[in-house]
Amino acid sequence: NFVKSLPVELAFAMIAGVQVIAYSAVRDGYGNSVLSMLFLIDVAAVSVYSWLVVLFARYENPFARHLDNAWRLALAELPITLLCVVLRILPLILVSVSGGSLSGSTMFWFVIGAALIAYLCSGWYLKIFSKRLPQ
Repeated sequence: NFVKSLPVELAFAMIAGVQVIAYSAVRDGYGNSVLSMLFLIDVAAVSVYSWLVVLFARYENPFARHLDNAWRLALAELPITLLCVVLRILPLILVSVSGGSLSGSTMFWFVIGAALIAYLCSGWYLKIFSKRLPQ
């Protein structure tokens, strides 16, 4: 699955790079409406990305089909999708609230945090797939 998911990872990394450049342009004074739009694009990208990773790990389908299913699942399971997105960006939220450093919780987020978030979201994903698939 690594070879099949590599294009998704590279595309997501390129989107993240473009977003970093765009955020720096907004920070330099290009307006809050652009910042709001970038935030919505980020939430949509992370939502679809999180479902893409799950679909690539579970099924053997072409990328276009996975992408189509990922955005459909992101919309169909919106509460779980948003909860997983919030959990995934929680370290960034904590950095912005704490003034730019993760001082006391850096070790937690790098050692336990990512695994804990993946574990929680995978449990929710399993429940979603078990109710959608026949026994």
